[in-house]
Amino acid sequence: MTQRALFLIFVSTQISVPSSGAIARRKQRQEQDFFADLLRSCTGIDDLDRGKQIHARILGTQHGSNRFLANTLVEMYGKCGSMEDAKMVFHGIEDPNLFSWSILLVGYAQNGYLEDAEKIFAAMPERNVVAWTAMLAMHAQAANLEEAKRIFDAMPEQNDVSKNTMLAAYAQNGHLEKARLLFDGMGDRNVVSWTIMVSAYGQNGLVNEAKTLFDRMPTRGVVAWNALLTANARLGHIEEAKKLFDLMPEWNVISWTAMVEAFARDGYLKQARQVFDRMKERNLVSWTAILSGYAQSGMIEETKCLFDRSPEQNIFTWNSLLAAFALHGFLVEAQQFFDLKMVEHDLVSWNTMITGYAQAGYMQEAVSLFNRMPSKDAVTWTAMITGHAQLMQHHEAQRVFRLMPERDVLSWSAMVGVNAQNGHLGESRRIFDEMPFRDVVCWNSMISSYAGSGRGEESLEVFHLMDLDGTKPDHVTFSSVLTACSHLGLLNSGWRMFVVLAVDHGVPPRQEHYASMIDILARLGKLGEAEELVKSMPFVPDLQEWATLLGASRVHRNKKLGMEAAKSAIHLGTKTSSTFVLLSDMYKEDRSLRRLAT
Repeated sequence: MTQRALFLIFVSTQISVPSSGAIARRKQRQEQDFFADLLRSCTGIDDLDRGKQIHARILGTQHGSNRFLANTLVEMYGKCGSMEDAKMVFHGIEDPNLFSWSILLVGYAQNGYLEDAEKIFAAMPERNVVAWTAMLAMHAQAANLEEAKRIFDAMPEQNDVSKNTMLAAYAQNGHLEKARLLFDGMGDRNVVSWTIMVSAYGQNGLVNEAKTLFDRMPTRGVVAWNALLTANARLGHIEEAKKLFDLMPEWNVISWTAMVEAFARDGYLKQARQVFDRMKERNLVSWTAILSGYAQSGMIEETKCLFDRSPEQNIFTWNSLLAAFALHGFLVEAQQFFDLKMVEHDLVSWNTMITGYAQAGYMQEAVSLFNRMPSKDAVTWTAMITGHAQLMQHHEAQRVFRLMPERDVLSWSAMVGVNAQNGHLGESRRIFDEMPFRDVVCWNSMISSYAGSGRGEESLEVFHLMDLDGTKPDHVTFSSVLTACSHLGLLNSGWRMFVVLAVDHGVPPRQEHYASMIDILARLGKLGEAEELVKSMPFVPDLQEWATLLGASRVHRNKKLGMEAAKSAIHLGTKTSSTFVLLSDMYKEDRSLRRLAT
Protein backbone atom coordinates (compact mmCIF):
# COMPACT_ATOMS: atom_id res chain seq x y z
CA MET A 1 0.00 0.00 0.00
CA THR A 2 1.43 3.36 -0.98
CA GLN A 3 2.06 6.18 1.46
CA ARG A 4 -0.65 8.25 -0.27
CA ALA A 5 -3.25 5.51 0.26
CA LEU A 6 -2.31 5.22 3.92
CA PHE A 7 -2.58 8.98 4.31
CA LEU A 8 -6.07 9.01 2.79
CA ILE A 9 -7.20 6.20 5.07
CA PHE A 10 -5.82 8.12 8.08
CA VAL A 11 -7.59 11.32 7.08
CA SER A 12 -10.89 9.55 6.50
CA THR A 13 -10.78 8.06 9.96
CA GLN A 14 -10.20 11.51 11.54
CA ILE A 15 -13.10 13.31 9.78
CA SER A 16 -16.42 13.19 11.69
CA VAL A 17 -19.24 12.56 9.24
CA PRO A 18 -22.62 13.99 10.50
CA SER A 19 -25.11 11.34 11.36
CA SER A 20 -28.44 11.23 9.60
CA GLY A 21 -30.08 12.38 12.84
CA ALA A 22 -27.88 15.49 13.10
CA ILE A 23 -28.60 16.38 9.49
CA ALA A 24 -32.34 16.00 10.09
CA ARG A 25 -32.19 18.20 13.20
CA ARG A 26 -30.24 20.87 11.32
CA LYS A 27 -32.80 20.79 8.53
CA GLN A 28 -35.65 21.09 11.04
CA ARG A 29 -33.98 24.07 12.66
CA GLN A 30 -33.50 25.75 9.28
CA GLU A 31 -37.15 25.19 8.41
CA GLN A 32 -38.23 26.59 11.80
CA ASP A 33 -36.08 29.69 11.29
CA PHE A 34 -37.48 30.08 7.78
CA PHE A 35 -41.09 30.01 9.03
CA ALA A 36 -40.24 32.31 11.96
CA ASP A 37 -38.72 34.88 9.57
CA LEU A 38 -41.83 34.71 7.40
CA LEU A 39 -44.07 35.34 10.44
CA ARG A 40 -41.92 38.27 11.61
CA SER A 41 -42.17 39.82 8.16
CA CYS A 42 -45.97 39.72 8.50
CA THR A 43 -45.69 41.48 11.84
CA GLY A 44 -43.56 44.22 10.31
CA ILE A 45 -46.17 45.09 7.67
CA ASP A 46 -49.23 44.18 9.78
CA ASP A 47 -50.34 41.57 7.23
CA LEU A 48 -52.71 39.32 9.18
CA ASP A 49 -54.01 37.44 6.13
CA ARG A 50 -50.52 36.41 5.04
CA GLY A 51 -49.74 35.42 8.63
CA LYS A 52 -52.73 33.09 8.66
CA GLN A 53 -51.62 31.52 5.38
CA ILE A 54 -48.16 30.82 6.82
CA HIS A 55 -49.80 29.40 9.95
CA ALA A 56 -51.77 26.99 7.78
CA ARG A 57 -48.56 25.90 6.02
CA ILE A 58 -46.85 25.26 9.37
CA LEU A 59 -49.76 23.08 10.51
CA GLY A 60 -49.27 20.95 7.41
CA THR A 61 -45.67 20.16 8.36
CA GLN A 62 -43.93 18.32 11.18
CA HIS A 63 -43.54 21.68 12.98
CA GLY A 64 -47.22 22.05 13.84
CA SER A 65 -46.61 21.45 17.55
CA ASN A 66 -43.25 23.22 17.80
CA ARG A 67 -43.23 25.60 20.81
CA PHE A 68 -40.76 28.05 19.26
CA LEU A 69 -42.99 28.56 16.22
CA ALA A 70 -46.13 28.60 18.38
CA ASN A 71 -44.62 31.44 20.44
CA THR A 72 -43.78 33.30 17.23
CA LEU A 73 -47.36 32.81 16.05
CA VAL A 74 -48.75 34.20 19.32
CA GLU A 75 -46.48 37.22 18.92
CA MET A 76 -47.52 37.73 15.28
CA TYR A 77 -51.25 37.51 16.03
CA GLY A 78 -50.88 39.85 19.00
CA LYS A 79 -49.02 42.49 17.01
CA CYS A 80 -51.57 42.21 14.19
CA GLY A 81 -54.40 42.75 16.70
CA SER A 82 -56.00 39.28 16.43
CA MET A 83 -56.05 38.20 20.07
CA GLU A 84 -58.59 35.42 19.53
CA ASP A 85 -56.11 33.68 17.22
CA ALA A 86 -53.24 34.41 19.64
CA LYS A 87 -55.21 32.84 22.50
CA MET A 88 -56.10 29.78 20.39
CA VAL A 89 -52.44 29.15 19.53
CA PHE A 90 -51.35 29.68 23.14
CA HIS A 91 -53.86 27.13 24.46
CA GLY A 92 -52.53 24.65 21.90
CA ILE A 93 -49.00 24.80 23.34
CA GLU A 94 -48.40 21.62 25.32
CA ASP A 95 -45.95 23.14 27.81
CA PRO A 96 -46.00 26.97 27.57
CA ASN A 97 -42.83 28.56 28.91
CA LEU A 98 -42.31 32.01 30.45
CA PHE A 99 -41.88 33.54 27.01
CA SER A 100 -45.22 32.04 25.88
CA TRP A 101 -47.05 33.64 28.82
CA SER A 102 -45.22 36.94 28.41
CA ILE A 103 -45.96 37.44 24.73
CA LEU A 104 -49.65 36.59 25.22
CA LEU A 105 -49.78 39.14 28.04
CA VAL A 106 -48.00 41.75 25.92
CA GLY A 107 -50.50 41.14 23.12
CA TYR A 108 -53.48 41.76 25.38
CA ALA A 109 -51.83 44.80 26.96
CA GLN A 110 -50.80 46.43 23.69
CA ASN A 111 -54.27 45.94 22.24
CA GLY A 112 -55.96 47.51 25.26
CA TYR A 113 -57.62 44.39 26.72
CA LEU A 114 -57.06 45.36 30.35
CA GLU A 115 -59.17 42.69 32.04
CA ASP A 116 -57.76 39.85 29.90
CA ALA A 117 -54.20 41.04 30.51
CA GLU A 118 -54.78 41.17 34.25
CA LYS A 119 -56.18 37.62 34.22
CA ILE A 120 -53.13 36.33 32.33
CA PHE A 121 -50.80 38.22 34.67
CA ALA A 122 -52.51 36.69 37.71
CA ALA A 123 -52.37 33.18 36.18
CA MET A 124 -48.68 33.29 35.22
CA PRO A 125 -46.67 30.64 37.11
CA GLU A 126 -43.76 33.08 37.19
CA ARG A 127 -43.24 36.64 35.97
CA ASN A 128 -40.29 38.38 34.39
CA VAL A 129 -39.53 42.07 33.90
CA VAL A 130 -41.20 41.94 30.45
CA ALA A 131 -44.53 40.90 31.99
CA TRP A 132 -44.35 43.54 34.71
CA THR A 133 -43.42 46.25 32.20
CA ALA A 134 -46.28 45.21 29.88
CA MET A 135 -48.77 45.71 32.73
CA LEU A 136 -47.15 49.00 33.65
CA ALA A 137 -47.32 50.25 30.05
CA MET A 138 -50.94 49.12 29.67
CA HIS A 139 -52.13 51.11 32.69
CA ALA A 140 -49.95 54.07 31.72
CA GLN A 141 -51.48 54.14 28.24
CA ALA A 142 -54.97 54.05 29.78
CA ALA A 143 -53.97 56.98 32.06
CA ASN A 144 -54.44 54.78 35.15
CA LEU A 145 -51.45 56.40 36.81
CA GLU A 146 -52.15 55.21 40.35
CA GLU A 147 -52.30 51.59 39.21
CA ALA A 148 -49.23 52.09 37.02
CA LYS A 149 -47.31 53.49 40.00
CA ARG A 150 -48.48 50.59 42.21
CA ILE A 151 -47.18 48.09 39.66
CA PHE A 152 -43.93 50.01 39.25
CA ASP A 153 -43.31 50.03 43.00
CA ALA A 154 -44.17 46.31 43.28
CA MET A 155 -41.75 45.23 40.54
CA PRO A 156 -39.07 42.91 41.98
CA GLU A 157 -36.71 44.16 39.28
CA GLN A 158 -36.72 47.43 37.35
CA ASN A 159 -34.76 48.01 34.17
CA ASP A 160 -34.30 50.94 31.80
CA VAL A 161 -37.46 50.07 29.89
CA SER A 162 -39.70 49.94 32.97
CA LYS A 163 -38.26 53.17 34.39
CA ASN A 164 -38.69 54.98 31.09
CA THR A 165 -42.24 53.61 30.79
CA MET A 166 -43.16 55.12 34.17
CA LEU A 167 -41.37 58.34 33.25
CA ALA A 168 -43.31 58.58 29.98
CA ALA A 169 -46.58 57.83 31.81
CA TYR A 170 -46.08 60.83 34.09
CA ALA A 171 -44.88 63.06 31.26
CA GLN A 172 -47.66 62.21 28.80
CA ASN A 173 -50.34 62.81 31.41
CA GLY A 174 -49.02 66.24 32.38
CA HIS A 175 -47.47 65.27 35.74
CA LEU A 176 -44.18 67.00 35.01
CA GLU A 177 -43.16 67.41 38.65
CA LYS A 178 -43.46 63.67 39.32
CA ALA A 179 -41.72 62.91 36.03
CA ARG A 180 -38.82 65.19 36.96
CA LEU A 181 -38.59 63.68 40.45
CA LEU A 182 -38.34 60.17 38.96
CA PHE A 183 -35.89 61.38 36.30
CA ASP A 184 -33.61 63.03 38.86
CA GLY A 185 -33.60 59.83 40.93
CA MET A 186 -32.59 57.62 38.00
CA GLY A 187 -28.94 56.69 38.30
CA ASP A 188 -28.82 55.02 34.91
CA ARG A 189 -30.50 57.51 32.59
CA ASN A 190 -30.12 56.69 28.92
CA VAL A 191 -30.83 58.76 25.82
CA VAL A 192 -34.49 57.67 25.92
CA SER A 193 -34.90 59.01 29.48
CA TRP A 194 -33.43 62.38 28.54
CA THR A 195 -35.52 62.56 25.36
CA ILE A 196 -38.76 61.80 27.24
CA MET A 197 -38.16 64.76 29.59
CA VAL A 198 -37.10 67.15 26.82
CA SER A 199 -40.18 66.18 24.80
CA ALA A 200 -42.47 66.52 27.83
CA TYR A 201 -41.27 70.03 28.60
CA GLY A 202 -41.45 70.99 24.93
CA GLN A 203 -44.99 69.66 24.44
CA ASN A 204 -46.16 71.65 27.46
CA GLY A 205 -44.65 74.88 26.16
CA LEU A 206 -41.81 74.93 28.72
CA VAL A 207 -39.18 75.58 26.11
CA ASN A 208 -36.61 77.02 28.54
CA GLU A 209 -36.74 73.91 30.73
CA ALA A 210 -36.53 71.75 27.62
CA LYS A 211 -33.47 73.67 26.39
CA THR A 212 -31.74 73.41 29.79
CA LEU A 213 -32.09 69.62 29.82
CA PHE A 214 -31.22 69.37 26.14
CA ASP A 215 -27.93 71.19 26.76
CA ARG A 216 -27.10 68.74 29.57
CA MET A 217 -27.72 65.60 27.47
CA PRO A 218 -24.57 63.43 27.16
CA THR A 219 -25.68 62.27 23.72
CA ARG A 220 -28.54 63.49 21.55
CA GLY A 221 -30.55 61.66 18.95
CA VAL A 222 -32.66 63.16 16.21
CA VAL A 223 -35.81 62.66 18.37
CA ALA A 224 -34.47 65.03 21.05
CA TRP A 225 -33.47 67.60 18.43
CA ASN A 226 -36.93 67.36 16.88
CA ALA A 227 -38.63 67.75 20.27
CA LEU A 228 -36.86 71.05 20.97
CA LEU A 229 -37.25 72.23 17.39
CA THR A 230 -40.99 71.49 17.37
CA ALA A 231 -41.50 73.20 20.74
CA ASN A 232 -39.91 76.41 19.49
CA ALA A 233 -41.77 76.20 16.19
CA ARG A 234 -45.17 75.81 17.84
CA LEU A 235 -44.52 78.75 20.16
CA GLY A 236 -43.66 80.95 17.18
CA HIS A 237 -39.96 81.21 18.07
CA ILE A 238 -38.97 81.17 14.42
CA GLU A 239 -35.39 82.41 14.80
CA GLU A 240 -34.60 79.90 17.54
CA ALA A 241 -36.19 77.11 15.47
CA LYS A 242 -34.08 78.08 12.45
CA LYS A 243 -30.92 78.12 14.56
CA LEU A 244 -31.66 74.66 15.94
CA PHE A 245 -32.49 73.32 12.49
CA ASP A 246 -29.16 74.56 11.12
CA LEU A 247 -27.25 73.01 14.04
CA MET A 248 -28.84 69.57 13.70
CA PRO A 249 -26.32 66.88 12.69
CA GLU A 250 -29.03 65.13 10.67
CA TRP A 251 -32.59 65.83 9.59
CA ASN A 252 -35.53 63.56 9.02
CA VAL A 253 -38.99 64.22 7.65
CA ILE A 254 -40.19 65.36 11.09
CA SER A 255 -37.45 68.01 11.29
CA TRP A 256 -38.27 69.41 7.86
CA THR A 257 -42.01 69.32 8.52
CA ALA A 258 -41.59 71.20 11.82
CA MET A 259 -39.96 74.07 9.94
CA VAL A 260 -42.66 74.06 7.25
CA GLU A 261 -45.34 74.22 9.96
CA ALA A 262 -43.49 76.97 11.84
CA PHE A 263 -43.19 79.24 8.80
CA ALA A 264 -46.68 78.46 7.49
CA ARG A 265 -48.37 79.03 10.86
CA ASP A 266 -46.85 82.50 11.16
CA GLY A 267 -47.69 83.45 7.59
CA TYR A 268 -44.16 83.17 6.14
CA LEU A 269 -45.37 81.22 3.13
CA LYS A 270 -42.40 82.00 0.92
CA GLN A 271 -40.00 80.51 3.48
CA ALA A 272 -42.36 77.61 4.16
CA ARG A 273 -42.49 76.79 0.46
CA GLN A 274 -38.69 77.02 0.13
CA VAL A 275 -38.22 74.49 2.94
CA PHE A 276 -40.97 72.28 1.51
CA ASP A 277 -39.38 72.31 -1.96
CA ARG A 278 -36.00 71.30 -0.46
CA MET A 279 -37.44 68.22 1.24
CA LYS A 280 -36.14 64.96 -0.20
CA GLU A 281 -38.92 63.03 1.49
CA ARG A 282 -42.43 64.27 2.25
CA ASN A 283 -45.22 62.61 4.17
CA LEU A 284 -48.89 63.28 4.71
CA VAL A 285 -48.16 65.75 7.52
CA SER A 286 -45.73 67.73 5.33
CA TRP A 287 -48.30 68.16 2.57
CA THR A 288 -51.01 69.03 5.07
CA ALA A 289 -48.80 71.69 6.70
CA ILE A 290 -48.04 73.54 3.47
CA LEU A 291 -51.62 73.22 2.19
CA SER A 292 -53.05 74.51 5.46
CA GLY A 293 -50.65 77.45 5.39
CA TYR A 294 -51.82 78.53 1.94
CA ALA A 295 -55.47 77.94 2.78
CA GLN A 296 -55.33 79.91 6.04
CA SER A 297 -53.76 82.83 4.20
CA GLY A 298 -56.63 82.92 1.72
CA MET A 299 -54.48 81.86 -1.24
CA ILE A 300 -57.24 79.66 -2.58
CA GLU A 301 -56.02 79.04 -6.14
CA GLU A 302 -52.48 78.25 -4.99
CA THR A 303 -53.93 75.87 -2.42
CA LYS A 304 -56.01 74.06 -5.03
CA CYS A 305 -53.06 73.73 -7.42
CA LEU A 306 -50.82 72.37 -4.69
CA PHE A 307 -53.54 70.02 -3.49
CA ASP A 308 -53.91 68.56 -6.99
CA ARG A 309 -50.15 67.84 -6.98
CA SER A 310 -50.15 65.97 -3.68
CA PRO A 311 -49.36 62.28 -4.26
CA GLU A 312 -51.72 61.02 -1.57
CA GLN A 313 -55.28 62.24 -1.22
CA ASN A 314 -57.51 60.59 1.32
CA ILE A 315 -60.09 61.49 3.92
CA PHE A 316 -57.37 62.76 6.27
CA THR A 317 -55.91 65.25 3.76
CA TRP A 318 -59.38 66.30 2.62
CA ASN A 319 -60.46 66.99 6.20
CA SER A 320 -57.25 68.89 6.99
CA LEU A 321 -57.72 71.20 4.02
CA LEU A 322 -61.45 71.54 4.71
CA ALA A 323 -60.63 72.62 8.30
CA ALA A 324 -58.11 75.17 7.03
CA PHE A 325 -60.84 76.76 4.87
CA ALA A 326 -63.81 76.44 7.20
CA LEU A 327 -62.23 77.36 10.52
CA HIS A 328 -60.50 80.44 9.09
CA GLY A 329 -63.59 82.00 7.60
CA PHE A 330 -63.34 80.87 3.98
CA LEU A 331 -66.75 79.23 4.09
CA VAL A 332 -67.64 79.56 0.40
CA GLU A 333 -64.43 77.80 -0.56
CA ALA A 334 -64.97 75.22 2.18
CA GLN A 335 -68.48 74.42 0.94
CA GLN A 336 -67.28 74.12 -2.65
CA PHE A 337 -64.46 71.82 -1.58
CA PHE A 338 -66.88 69.78 0.55
CA ASP A 339 -69.39 69.43 -2.29
CA LEU A 340 -67.14 69.10 -5.34
CA LYS A 341 -63.70 67.83 -4.36
CA MET A 342 -64.33 65.40 -1.54
CA VAL A 343 -65.18 61.94 -2.81
CA GLU A 344 -66.42 60.87 0.62
CA HIS A 345 -67.39 62.54 3.87
CA ASP A 346 -66.95 61.18 7.38
CA LEU A 347 -68.13 62.49 10.72
CA VAL A 348 -65.10 64.81 10.95
CA SER A 349 -65.96 66.39 7.58
CA TRP A 350 -69.52 67.17 8.60
CA ASN A 351 -68.46 68.45 12.02
CA THR A 352 -65.84 70.71 10.46
CA MET A 353 -68.40 72.38 8.19
CA ILE A 354 -70.97 72.77 10.97
CA THR A 355 -68.38 74.19 13.37
CA GLY A 356 -67.15 76.62 10.71
CA TYR A 357 -70.65 77.94 10.04
CA ALA A 358 -71.52 78.04 13.77
CA GLN A 359 -68.35 79.94 14.70
CA ALA A 360 -69.05 82.50 11.97
CA GLY A 361 -72.65 82.95 13.15
CA TYR A 362 -74.28 81.37 10.08
CA MET A 363 -76.64 79.18 12.09
CA GLN A 364 -79.16 78.72 9.28
CA GLU A 365 -76.49 76.98 7.18
CA ALA A 366 -75.25 75.06 10.22
CA VAL A 367 -78.78 73.83 10.99
CA SER A 368 -79.27 72.79 7.35
CA LEU A 369 -76.10 70.67 7.43
CA PHE A 370 -76.99 69.34 10.87
CA ASN A 371 -80.33 68.06 9.55
CA ARG A 372 -78.63 66.40 6.56
CA MET A 373 -75.99 64.56 8.58
CA PRO A 374 -76.25 60.76 8.40
CA SER A 375 -74.92 60.44 11.96
CA LYS A 376 -73.98 62.81 14.77
CA ASP A 377 -71.72 62.71 17.80
CA ALA A 378 -71.19 64.91 20.87
CA VAL A 379 -68.95 67.28 18.87
CA THR A 380 -71.79 67.96 16.43
CA TRP A 381 -74.32 68.73 19.13
CA THR A 382 -71.88 70.87 21.11
CA ALA A 383 -71.00 72.92 18.02
CA MET A 384 -74.69 73.70 17.58
CA ILE A 385 -75.06 74.69 21.26
CA THR A 386 -72.02 76.98 21.04
CA GLY A 387 -73.21 78.53 17.80
CA HIS A 388 -76.63 79.39 19.23
CA ALA A 389 -74.94 80.73 22.37
CA GLN A 390 -72.76 83.13 20.37
CA LEU A 391 -75.89 84.62 18.82
CA MET A 392 -77.51 84.84 22.28
CA GLN A 393 -80.10 82.28 21.16
CA HIS A 394 -80.45 80.93 24.67
CA HIS A 395 -83.65 78.95 24.15
CA GLU A 396 -82.34 77.29 20.97
CA ALA A 397 -79.18 76.23 22.78
CA GLN A 398 -81.27 74.75 25.59
CA ARG A 399 -83.47 72.91 23.08
CA VAL A 400 -80.44 71.32 21.40
CA PHE A 401 -79.01 70.36 24.80
CA ARG A 402 -82.29 68.65 25.81
CA LEU A 403 -82.36 66.70 22.53
CA MET A 404 -78.81 65.37 22.87
CA PRO A 405 -78.88 61.56 23.13
CA GLU A 406 -75.60 61.54 25.03
CA ARG A 407 -73.84 64.45 26.72
CA ASP A 408 -70.12 64.83 27.24
CA VAL A 409 -68.10 67.29 29.32
CA LEU A 410 -67.91 69.77 26.45
CA SER A 411 -71.69 69.96 26.03
CA TRP A 412 -72.24 70.38 29.77
CA SER A 413 -69.54 73.08 29.89
CA ALA A 414 -71.03 74.81 26.86
CA MET A 415 -74.40 75.06 28.62
CA VAL A 416 -72.74 76.54 31.70
CA GLY A 417 -71.22 79.19 29.45
CA VAL A 418 -74.46 79.75 27.51
CA ASN A 419 -76.41 80.56 30.64
CA ALA A 420 -73.63 82.74 32.03
CA GLN A 421 -73.49 84.77 28.79
CA ASN A 422 -77.20 85.41 29.10
CA GLY A 423 -76.93 86.48 32.73
CA HIS A 424 -78.42 83.27 34.13
CA LEU A 425 -75.64 82.43 36.58
CA GLY A 426 -78.02 80.57 38.88
CA GLU A 427 -78.97 78.26 36.02
CA SER A 428 -75.28 77.86 35.15
CA ARG A 429 -74.52 76.76 38.69
CA ARG A 430 -77.50 74.37 38.72
CA ILE A 431 -76.26 72.68 35.53
CA PHE A 432 -72.73 72.58 36.91
CA ASP A 433 -73.92 70.91 40.13
CA GLU A 434 -75.89 68.33 38.10
CA MET A 435 -72.91 67.27 35.98
CA PRO A 436 -72.33 63.50 36.33
CA PHE A 437 -68.60 64.06 35.81
CA ARG A 438 -66.31 67.06 35.72
CA ASP A 439 -62.91 67.64 34.19
CA VAL A 440 -60.77 70.77 34.14
CA VAL A 441 -62.85 72.20 31.25
CA CYS A 442 -66.05 72.03 33.35
CA TRP A 443 -64.44 73.65 36.37
CA ASN A 444 -62.90 76.35 34.19
CA SER A 445 -66.26 77.09 32.62
CA MET A 446 -67.89 77.73 36.00
CA ILE A 447 -64.93 79.65 37.45
CA SER A 448 -64.64 81.90 34.38
CA SER A 449 -68.42 82.44 34.27
CA TYR A 450 -68.36 83.87 37.79
CA ALA A 451 -65.13 85.81 37.19
CA GLY A 452 -66.38 87.30 33.92
CA SER A 453 -69.59 88.42 35.59
CA GLY A 454 -67.77 90.22 38.40
CA ARG A 455 -68.69 87.56 40.96
CA GLY A 456 -65.15 87.10 42.24
CA GLU A 457 -66.03 85.52 45.57
CA GLU A 458 -68.07 82.75 43.94
CA SER A 459 -65.28 82.23 41.42
CA LEU A 460 -62.72 81.68 44.19
CA GLU A 461 -65.17 79.44 46.04
CA VAL A 462 -65.50 77.14 43.01
CA PHE A 463 -61.70 77.13 42.60
CA HIS A 464 -61.31 75.90 46.19
CA LEU A 465 -63.90 73.18 45.50
CA MET A 466 -61.90 72.19 42.44
CA ASP A 467 -58.78 71.94 44.58
CA LEU A 468 -60.61 69.73 47.10
CA ASP A 469 -61.92 67.57 44.25
CA GLY A 470 -58.34 66.87 43.21
CA THR A 471 -58.72 68.17 39.65
CA LYS A 472 -55.43 69.57 38.37
CA PRO A 473 -55.86 73.23 37.27
CA ASP A 474 -54.34 74.58 34.08
CA HIS A 475 -53.35 78.01 32.81
CA VAL A 476 -56.99 78.83 31.91
CA THR A 477 -58.04 78.16 35.53
CA PHE A 478 -55.48 80.59 36.87
CA SER A 479 -56.36 83.27 34.34
CA SER A 480 -59.94 83.19 35.65
CA VAL A 481 -58.87 83.08 39.30
CA LEU A 482 -56.53 86.05 38.85
CA THR A 483 -59.34 87.92 37.09
CA ALA A 484 -61.51 87.28 40.15
CA CYS A 485 -58.76 88.55 42.46
CA SER A 486 -58.44 91.63 40.28
CA HIS A 487 -62.17 92.41 40.48
CA LEU A 488 -62.09 92.00 44.26
CA GLY A 489 -58.84 93.90 44.73
CA LEU A 490 -57.27 90.91 46.51
CA LEU A 491 -53.56 91.61 46.11
CA ASN A 492 -52.29 89.01 48.59
CA SER A 493 -54.59 86.32 47.18
CA GLY A 494 -53.46 87.24 43.68
CA TRP A 495 -49.78 86.90 44.57
CA ARG A 496 -50.47 83.62 46.38
CA MET A 497 -52.27 82.20 43.33
CA PHE A 498 -49.46 83.43 41.09
CA VAL A 499 -46.91 81.50 43.17
CA VAL A 500 -49.16 78.43 43.58
CA LEU A 501 -49.47 78.30 39.79
CA ALA A 502 -45.80 77.47 39.31
CA VAL A 503 -44.72 75.92 42.61
CA ASP A 504 -47.65 73.65 43.56
CA HIS A 505 -49.06 72.83 40.15
CA GLY A 506 -46.08 73.11 37.82
CA VAL A 507 -47.88 75.52 35.46
CA PRO A 508 -45.43 78.25 34.38
CA PRO A 509 -47.03 81.73 34.46
CA ARG A 510 -47.92 82.96 31.00
CA GLN A 511 -48.08 86.52 29.78
CA GLU A 512 -51.81 86.76 30.52
CA HIS A 513 -51.10 85.83 34.16
CA TYR A 514 -48.54 88.60 34.44
CA ALA A 515 -51.06 90.95 32.82
CA SER A 516 -53.63 90.03 35.50
CA MET A 517 -51.16 90.72 38.32
CA ILE A 518 -50.22 94.04 36.72
CA ASP A 519 -53.93 94.89 36.56
CA ILE A 520 -54.40 94.03 40.27
CA LEU A 521 -51.44 96.23 41.28
CA ALA A 522 -52.57 99.08 39.02
CA ARG A 523 -56.15 99.00 40.30
CA LEU A 524 -54.86 99.32 43.87
CA GLY A 525 -52.66 102.27 42.96
CA LYS A 526 -49.37 100.39 43.38
CA LEU A 527 -48.05 101.83 40.14
CA GLY A 528 -44.37 101.44 41.00
CA GLU A 529 -44.77 97.71 41.59
CA ALA A 530 -46.91 97.36 38.48
CA GLU A 531 -44.29 99.15 36.38
CA GLU A 532 -41.53 96.97 37.86
CA LEU A 533 -43.46 93.80 37.00
CA VAL A 534 -44.02 95.01 33.42
CA LYS A 535 -40.30 95.58 32.97
CA SER A 536 -39.09 92.43 34.77
CA MET A 537 -41.48 89.78 33.37
CA PRO A 538 -39.92 87.24 30.97
CA PHE A 539 -42.02 88.51 28.05
CA VAL A 540 -41.91 91.55 25.83
CA PRO A 541 -44.70 93.83 27.14
CA ASP A 542 -47.52 94.31 24.65
CA LEU A 543 -50.33 96.84 24.37
CA GLN A 544 -52.40 95.28 27.15
CA GLU A 545 -49.76 95.82 29.83
CA TRP A 546 -48.91 99.38 28.74
CA ALA A 547 -52.59 100.27 28.37
CA THR A 548 -53.21 99.02 31.92
CA LEU A 549 -50.46 101.32 33.21
CA LEU A 550 -51.74 104.17 31.08
CA GLY A 551 -55.27 103.80 32.42
CA ALA A 552 -54.04 103.55 36.03
CA SER A 553 -51.84 106.61 35.49
CA ARG A 554 -54.90 108.58 34.47
CA VAL A 555 -56.87 107.48 37.55
CA HIS A 556 -54.00 108.17 39.96
CA ARG A 557 -52.73 111.28 38.11
CA ASN A 558 -49.23 109.93 37.50
CA LYS A 559 -48.17 111.99 34.50
CA LYS A 560 -44.62 110.60 34.29
CA LEU A 561 -45.71 106.97 34.12
CA GLY A 562 -48.52 107.87 31.75
CA MET A 563 -46.00 109.47 29.38
CA GLU A 564 -43.77 106.37 29.45
CA ALA A 565 -46.69 103.97 28.98
CA ALA A 566 -48.05 106.02 26.07
CA LYS A 567 -44.65 106.15 24.40
CA SER A 568 -44.21 102.42 24.75
CA ALA A 569 -47.71 101.70 23.40
CA ILE A 570 -47.18 103.95 20.38
CA HIS A 571 -43.68 102.53 19.73
CA LEU A 572 -45.29 99.12 19.45
CA GLY A 573 -47.12 100.49 16.42
CA THR A 574 -50.45 100.40 18.24
CA LYS A 575 -51.80 103.88 17.71
CA THR A 576 -55.27 102.79 18.66
CA SER A 577 -58.16 105.11 19.42
CA SER A 578 -58.24 103.87 23.03
CA THR A 579 -54.65 105.01 23.53
CA PHE A 580 -55.48 108.47 22.24
CA VAL A 581 -58.68 108.69 24.31
CA LEU A 582 -56.76 107.93 27.50
CA LEU A 583 -54.08 110.45 26.62
CA SER A 584 -56.69 113.05 25.76
CA ASP A 585 -58.63 112.52 28.97
CA MET A 586 -55.52 112.69 31.10
CA TYR A 587 -53.71 115.59 29.55
CA LYS A 588 -55.96 117.75 27.44
CA GLU A 589 -53.77 120.71 28.21
CA ASP A 590 -50.38 118.99 28.17
CA ARG A 591 -48.58 119.94 24.96
CA SER A 592 -45.84 117.31 25.30
CA LEU A 593 -48.36 114.50 25.37
CA ARG A 594 -50.39 116.06 22.60
CA ARG A 595 -47.25 116.04 20.43
CA LEU A 596 -46.67 112.39 21.39
CA ALA A 597 -50.06 111.37 20.05
CA THR A 598 -49.55 113.00 16.66
